[in-house]
Amino acid sequence: MINEKMSAGDSVIAKLEANGFRAAFLPYACIEQIKDIYNEYSENVDAPFRTKEWFLSAQPPDLPFEPLSILVIANQSPEGEISLRYNGKEVLLPIPPTYIDDSIKKRLSEVLELILKDSQRAEAKAISLKMLAVLSGLGKYGRNALCYLEGFGSFCNFDAYYTDIPYVGEPHELSLMESCGSCGLCIANCPNNVLGGQYKVDVPRCLTLWNEHDGPMPEWMSPGVHHTAVGCMRCQEICPVNKAAPKIRRERLELNEAETEALLSAASSPQTELPSDLEKKLLDYDLSTMFAKLAGRNIKLALEAIRALSGS
Repeated sequence: MINEKMSAGDSVIAKLEANGFRAAFLPYACIEQIKDIYNEYSENVDAPFRTKEWFLSAQPPDLPFEPLSILVIANQSPEGEISLRYNGKEVLLPIPPTYIDDSIKKRLSEVLELILKDSQRAEAKAISLKMLAVLSGLGKYGRNALCYLEGFGSFCNFDAYYTDIPYVGEPHELSLMESCGSCGLCIANCPNNVLGGQYKVDVPRCLTLWNEHDGPMPEWMSPGVHHTAVGCMRCQEICPVNKAAPKIRRERLELNEAETEALLSAASSPQTELPSDLEKKLLDYDLSTMFAKLAGRNIKLALEAIRALSGS
């Protein structure tokens, strides 16, 4: 039962937690601290990887109300796996947990409609949700620049909203998990040598980001690094914190030989549309439209890497 003497912010957090989410507030004034953090970035990269430019272009946010706080929400996301029939054999490719999320987002939207019916909110865009989660105290950074929550590991997704709910408090420091101090497994297991700093990533080399953008892979990238249907699992699968965290596993997404061929055909010819029933099958697995668009290309690259490795 929610305590009626709670502050408005504490009441919102309690109600979200009662619905299976984790949440925390930040005072909106901390946006100035976040600006300072972004201004410290020394970026010399091509679009679409200019995170600093992206953030600063959205400040101040164009809102129909005065923001007083930032509500940060986290949920655990399930691991997935796609089974492909290819050349008469079954090939299994992982789908990282953070990509299976559509139904959770829909449920969160419904919960927020009830909880925040007397408040105003707007989605916080062009800002690192992982950074907000760490500043809010929900989690801490790993060396791979992902945010880890107790009991979830890095297998979680975040949402954030500007709100008109008053909140008094100080942001937490951008801190690293203690267990990362003597561990470098994620750094050693990164296929593109992206990691190395305390919790920063050499963004233009990150396989996850390339797998999330349309078009050809860069010439410097080894074809053998591809191993997933989307994103990358190398820094997360090796992490001791993730290995110890309880997992949520989604049933396997199975594609027959004809469906696999349709994906590969769409990857080879950008003008080729996925069959509507196949696209629906991908979306019904709670994958985003982004995944449906890029799945064929990423799977084609992963199959080529597997074939090269096996010598067949």
